[in-house]
Amino acid sequence: MITQEEVMQFFCRAMFAGFAGGNEPTPDTTQPGSGWMYHQYYEGTLALRDQWLTGPGSDFSSGVTTIYEASVPVWCMAYQGWYKPSAIVMLKAALRQNYEQGIFLGGRGPWVFNRDALVYYNNPTGNLSDFSGMESIWNCTTQEMLGKHWYRGFWF
Repeated sequence: MITQEEVMQFFCRAMFAGFAGGNEPTPDTTQPGSGWMYHQYYEGTLALRDQWLTGPGSDFSSGVTTIYEASVPVWCMAYQGWYKPSAIVMLKAALRQNYEQGIFLGGRGPWVFNRDALVYYNNPTGNLSDFSGMESIWNCTTQEMLGKHWYRGFWF
């Protein structure tokens, strides 16, 4: 049986190899309608699928990340919210910071991350077994919010 620590470290490696690492997602043509994208990552008996939906011309998205051991789901995280295109580079940088270091803070970035005139905030509660939170990115010069995501996850 896999431990939660092993799942957390696998999650960080897998997510770094996906969106946060700059890898292009794959369109998911098995879903009805358009707009579905996904990343998949495998190591031995572990698999991660991160899939999300965005509407044409919309900054909003909703998705779910699921980890499987031997094809059985063991962990998942759902997320939804919006980001302006100008915030995406910052979002990826914040996520990469934790994923590269193997740090789990709600499956998202650090508590606070600054770059240029932008700041990323993450407010997680709980741990890998049962967690939730919200992240946001702000422009410090204009004091404008550039986006936010709510997230929630748990161990099956």
